[in-house]
Amino acid sequence: MDEVEQDPVRHAFGVHQERMPPPSSVNISLPHRAWIEEDAPGPEAVAPSQPPAQQRKLPKLPQPPKQKPPPPPQQQQQQGSCPKPPPSHATTVRQALAALEGAVQRSDLGGVGCQVEALLTREACAAMTPAPAVVDKLEARWRSGGNKAYGMDESAALLACLTAVARSSRSAEAALLAEVVAALRKCAWHAAAELCNLEVLAKLARVTLPCDWMRACWETLCDPFSTADKPPSLLQHLLKRADPPAWELARAMLGRNQGMLRGLAGNPTMRAIQAGAPADLVVEIASATAMQQQMEPEEGSTPVGWALLKGRLDVLPELLMLISPQDAAVGDLPPLHHAASEGDLTAAQVLLDPSSRWLLVHDLEPSELINHVAMGVTPLYS
Repeated sequence: MDEVEQDPVRHAFGVHQERMPPPSSVNISLPHRAWIEEDAPGPEAVAPSQPPAQQRKLPKLPQPPKQKPPPPPQQQQQQGSCPKPPPSHATTVRQALAALEGAVQRSDLGGVGCQVEALLTREACAAMTPAPAVVDKLEARWRSGGNKAYGMDESAALLACLTAVARSSRSAEAALLAEVVAALRKCAWHAAAELCNLEVLAKLARVTLPCDWMRACWETLCDPFSTADKPPSLLQHLLKRADPPAWELARAMLGRNQGMLRGLAGNPTMRAIQAGAPADLVVEIASATAMQQQMEPEEGSTPVGWALLKGRLDVLPELLMLISPQDAAVGDLPPLHHAASEGDLTAAQVLLDPSSRWLLVHDLEPSELINHVAMGVTPLYS
């Protein structure tokens, strides 16, 4: 059948349509053909009509921004706030003093040494050094001796002097120096009176004060925590404590500074005898006090008398080297008179021993003691 018979209308209007080729031979030239071929290439795909340089390419996906690592916690806390200024040197000194007191309380020798080094730095020394004019006022007041009446020891007197001048001069350095002296006194007292720790005391002694005349010797300390008018001295506290660590520290104190016995209330030799101190310590204290003319009687008895009363015959010969056996010992009685009146044969034998050194020292004979008259009688009639 021809085309007219198949479609008479198209033939009447002159519309002719060629036969469509099979689908396999169709060349698709639509714009989206290239996109299809790029996505799904294959051996059967026909090359696009556009040249390769003008082919459409897929856009690159944007890469996510690189995230910075989170800052340290310390920086996170500081973000959004102004940085804090570094502490002043005075604040650093006060922090070192607080840490020093804590280390002494814990008997932390390493901590004590660390804080002492902090107080010896150039910045710390500058922070607690008053101006030259203030230093002159301090020295003049100290030399006049006006403030020594306010303290039973050198460091207490120095503290009173610093406090007075700091107030009158409004000197921050002098006030800080007074804080340093006060803290050192408390630390030294605790280390000596409570711990009897010579190593801690040696480290505390390394702290230097701005002027040579400023001294804070721990050997002469009086109780900084006492509210009494006359607080007990360190030696008195150690003698009252009466244990081997206290005896050892007392010996070290005497070896370092015998001047600590000067100005003490009462007679330290009698305190040592009453406390039962070892014979060598009693003799050492007695020797130091004798040189300083401090062998006065106390409670009616001299050190020789207290040795007789307490039965301390181990120290009696050494004490008789310092005090004449013809002097009153207990009340108005010389030693031999008292021994005879009490019937103390052992003490009498010690007193009349012809080989005793103290007889040679005082150029006496035993017969002279027997014939010595006191209160109208000799020892034979006591």
